[in-house]
Amino acid sequence: MDKLKTEHLLNHCLFFTTGKLDRILTRWAQEEFASTGLAPSAAFAVMVINDRPGMNQNELAGILHLDPSTLTRFVDKLEIKNLIVRRKEGRMTYLDTTSKGLALHRELADGWKRVWKKYSDLLGMDLGNDLASRIHQAGLKLEESTG
Repeated sequence: MDKLKTEHLLNHCLFFTTGKLDRILTRWAQEEFASTGLAPSAAFAVMVINDRPGMNQNELAGILHLDPSTLTRFVDKLEIKNLIVRRKEGRMTYLDTTSKGLALHRELADGWKRVWKKYSDLLGMDLGNDLASRIHQAGLKLEESTG
């Protein structure tokens, strides 16, 4: 396969193009949250739990698009860092942030705003918002088709 054909295939392949975008945005977000000691997904999870105290663990798994078993390990790490606490009631597990998790809320929210501003400044606000919306819609359709 010649170089031009390979490049064309890679540049028009959703798998590779979204992977490239993911790596760039992940690097920016990791840099943004390095001072908190949290991965970007963990930072987002703490914000969500701050906004929705007492939410159940399955809800958070749905919001973060993680399998429940993956989320359990994720929540374990947040609990070890004393950012959240779990409360079990029967078969359900509910999540709340600790005072330490609450204290991080503004810093985390500002971090996500800076990530958004960085790509919005480079892409333009309209394109950045449209791209995020289209990728979200595509994800919903693809998720629907895989059951």
